[in-house]
Amino acid sequence: MFFSGATLSFKGNGLKLNSTADGELISRDIAAIHKLEALELSGNTLGVEASQSIAESLKKHPELKKVLWSDLFTGRLNTEIPVTLKTLCDAMTSVGTRLTVLDLSDNAIGPQAIGGLEEFLSGPSCFNLKEMHFNNCGLGAAGINVADCLIKCHEEALRSKTIFDLQVFVAGRNRLEDKGARALANAFKTLGTLVEIRLYQDGIRPNGVIALSQGLASCSKLKILDINDNTVGDDGAVALSRIVGNFSELQSLNLGDCLCRKRGSRSIVQALASKNLPIQELFLYGNEIDAKSAEDIIQMARTLPNLKTLDLHQNSFGSRFEELISKYRNRFIEWGAESDNEDSSDGEDDD
Repeated sequence: MFFSGATLSFKGNGLKLNSTADGELISRDIAAIHKLEALELSGNTLGVEASQSIAESLKKHPELKKVLWSDLFTGRLNTEIPVTLKTLCDAMTSVGTRLTVLDLSDNAIGPQAIGGLEEFLSGPSCFNLKEMHFNNCGLGAAGINVADCLIKCHEEALRSKTIFDLQVFVAGRNRLEDKGARALANAFKTLGTLVEIRLYQDGIRPNGVIALSQGLASCSKLKILDINDNTVGDDGAVALSRIVGNFSELQSLNLGDCLCRKRGSRSIVQALASKNLPIQELFLYGNEIDAKSAEDIIQMARTLPNLKTLDLHQNSFGSRFEELISKYRNRFIEWGAESDNEDSSDGEDDD
């Protein structure tokens, strides 16, 4: 246990909390604290019985703001997880807890477990939420449920004369695919408040990215967008290029390993440069960009006043790799190793 300020942390203790008595090892510490704003249980494993005593102690802390519960269900059955989640969430709801940060990353919250969260995610305890983290949760089709909860939370908050001002949404490595992307696009469009969105390695294909672009267009305050390692394709990249100009505060854009290819990559950088955006990081590695297109991209990127990193490694520069490095010795360009470079596709049309 570690307590500092108003944060109580059991992070990484490897506790196997099965029985009621096991739960009391934590609940006693929770109940003994006068003011608790953040509770970190990451890196332990929590069962149904143990969660009941912890839930009771949570009822003593309606002032709780940050729930940091990633990697909390290792070895638990998918029938246990929704029961445990609902027990904890119901306790917080019953005393009027209003969270600002919810982190449930690295937990198996798929279609079978999401039911333990839906009422909570769309209810009063999430009206003040600023950050929602569902990274590596195996959501799959349950990503649609999460998106629906975001919309419902927005609507319920408005009825209570509250603005649901969610700013950070992280849901990478969840196999959301196009259906999940479309659902989240609708949620992002409805909210319009997002500042940071991370949806990397989610199996999203061009049609999903096109739909996502339509939803993102409403998020004018977006600063960070990470959709690395999805199949954006050149069509998806072109769709994104049509809306990135809306993000006047954009700082980081990660389109690495997205198969944006020549046309898509150029269109993205051209859109950023035409609006003179304050972007600091642009990741375009692994996009089958040839040497000529790389030169076009560099010339446009040079006009971006705040750019510190342009990552172009693992592209298709072929025999011109060393020439490009010699010609463009800009400190902000990441070229990677020559061994990562693929054969040039100069002269070939984009797929």
